[in-house]
Amino acid sequence: MAESNNRSDRNEQRRLRKERRAVQEAAAQAQEAKEARERRQQTIIGAIVVAVVVVLIAVVGVVIYRNTHPDNSGQSQSASASYAALQKVANTPPGRQ
Repeated sequence: MAESNNRSDRNEQRRLRKERRAVQEAAAQAQEAKEARERRQQTIIGAIVVAVVVVLIAVVGVVIYRNTHPDNSGQSQSASASYAALQKVANTPPGRQ
């Protein structure tokens, strides 16, 4: 009787151990799935941030380029027009003829 009682206790312990292990494995799988989702979200966020930074760098580069390399075609016309207008002035300062 003690032997059958001892066997049933062992079987009960084995069953409980299996159940505990199954619960732990399910929890581990759920945690892995959660971590995979978080990694995916972080990757998407990282890609968006990189895209925004690249666009900002491009915009700053274009602004700097336009400021350091002025458009000469518009200035040459206005310079020519200014010189022609200056030549038409009849009243000039003394000593400038």
